[in-house]
Amino acid sequence: MTDKRGGVESFIMNATGMIDPSRVSFDYIVNTDVVAYEEELAGQGSKIIHVPMRAKHPIAFTRVVDRFFSENAHKYDAIWVNVCSLANIDYLRYAKKYGIPKRIIHCHNSQNMDSKLRGMLHEHNKKRITEYATDYWSCSDEASAWFYGDAIRNLSTYKVINNAIDPQKFAFNPTIREKMRESLKIDDALLIGNVGRLHKQKNQCFLIDAFRLLHEHIPNARLVIAGQGELRGQLQKKIDDCGLNEEIILLGELTNTADFYQALDLFAFPSLYEGLSIALLEAQANGLPSIISTGNPQNAVVNSNVHRIAIDDAAKWADLMRHELNHEGRVQTSENRIIGSDFDINTQSSFMETFFEKAGKRV
Repeated sequence: MTDKRGGVESFIMNATGMIDPSRVSFDYIVNTDVVAYEEELAGQGSKIIHVPMRAKHPIAFTRVVDRFFSENAHKYDAIWVNVCSLANIDYLRYAKKYGIPKRIIHCHNSQNMDSKLRGMLHEHNKKRITEYATDYWSCSDEASAWFYGDAIRNLSTYKVINNAIDPQKFAFNPTIREKMRESLKIDDALLIGNVGRLHKQKNQCFLIDAFRLLHEHIPNARLVIAGQGELRGQLQKKIDDCGLNEEIILLGELTNTADFYQALDLFAFPSLYEGLSIALLEAQANGLPSIISTGNPQNAVVNSNVHRIAIDDAAKWADLMRHELNHEGRVQTSENRIIGSDFDINTQSSFMETFFEKAGKRV
């Protein structure tokens, strides 16, 4: 958990929210002052353990984390470390040192999204991850190729845990659509949406370029980008330079993405790379026609109205967006393939509940 309501945070909330709290309970160790969903987690009876951030306070981090595990490891049957790289595996190291028997590392990305230093740390820790972890989970085999390498994918303790959502929560609702479009002051505009951290990985600069070309042909098109991140200032400047302040909205972080998708006519997702995007699954659960990059794994395409293309030409994206806005519509709920699939959280949570309950039955 971080202070952002991002894909990993959403996945954790989806997964743990479906597990019977009388059978399995979770506490969270975090390195931010506040975390996304903190009130919800506390309401579930979870403890939130705040520790210093290693990058800013390395000595304090080491001292506090060592003390926590030395005093509390005996209370826990498993540690489940959800990360986008192996740059920091300290939680696993201390869990092993102080005797937590099940130690799961869970991959959520397919490339290094941070600094060159963190990339080097990832490669270094990849060589020794088997010293500390007992189980190796991943959002996809494609992501594992970078994250773990081939050897770990052959282990019996390796498993793909598909990112998953509750499809019913995102099912299309025309009443909510009308209210959301009214609140966004959309009226009869054709609305394209994007959800993601404002980060180079998510490639929203490319999307703005494609939308600018689209807008020349469809003047009543609008683009709404939902998310927060370090590139907000850069994106806003690009919008200003394009003269599209009325047509492109940087909405900021959402607390309820389910309602946001209702307002859209098209979902556009030109990420440079993805493990397996929660936002894309949410958009498909809503039935939205979607255009996504080849940086998304092929198995992320579930519904028939999702088109996966390269991000080498903004004009191609503009043409395809124009075609989809004019011809494609939502898939009907009865035809939505997310429901009952491996991306349905009801399928994934049953495995995890059984796994953690078994971990708690120490002999």
